[in-house]
Amino acid sequence: MKLITLFGSTETKLFPIEVDDDSTNWEYIPISRFLGYEFRPSRHKLFELVIVRKEDLYLFQGVFSTFPDLQEYPMKDLYERNPSNGGSWAFRARADDIIALNNAEKLNPVTMETIISGHPAVKSAIIGGHGQFQAALLVEPNQPLLDDKERLKFILDIWPTVMQANRDCPAHGRIMKDFITLTSPDKPLPRAGKDTVQRYAAIKLYAEEFKALYSSKSEKPQPEPMNGTVELSSACKAEALTGGTDTRGEQAEPPNEPSWNAKSRA
Repeated sequence: MKLITLFGSTETKLFPIEVDDDSTNWEYIPISRFLGYEFRPSRHKLFELVIVRKEDLYLFQGVFSTFPDLQEYPMKDLYERNPSNGGSWAFRARADDIIALNNAEKLNPVTMETIISGHPAVKSAIIGGHGQFQAALLVEPNQPLLDDKERLKFILDIWPTVMQANRDCPAHGRIMKDFITLTSPDKPLPRAGKDTVQRYAAIKLYAEEFKALYSSKSEKPQPEPMNGTVELSSACKAEALTGGTDTRGEQAEPPNEPSWNAKSRA
């Protein structure tokens, strides 16, 4: 059985595409020239798809029936060119997903969020930090967490997955333990009809929590060790994680306790 990828949008209908007989290129879509598109350079070797009005292609450019006054329609989708042939493209992010830190570095958080959301205890993960010195992670647990002990245990459980996500991103975008916070049961992340988290609305909903998180931290965070080994800062943390036994020095230590703020407590 041969599968062929189709894609489009409500505004544009299905895009005309070509068939690629090389099955190893399944991730990349060869868009037909009949769409009248341009891929315009964006950032980090990504390109934004823009449909440009061309009268001889009107049968394939349904977007200009939807928006008859426009001469071009930016899709706000960022794609990566196929390195093997250059003639097909793979979706990588929405243009408004990109996080711009205050040191001018840019971060595409989508891959990291996907990895972290793959943990069985995680319902959703959103990375924020636009205009800040460091990216921060907001996690929505699958089950409500009743107190700080459960929250700390949750962070320990997901930390290896966060470390995995960190390995797959540039150094300036790595998540530090002190920049992880959790959602409150009474403030679930807003979702669209497809059950996807609405990024802008989620960041806005937790704006005060993000603000408190950043205001409590130094603007010169120390880099996280990539092996995940950290030290316990108190016997209390060991008790919370081991049921009463301080095992410092006897086993792999948990991450430092995150800084919770009043609004992120259950």
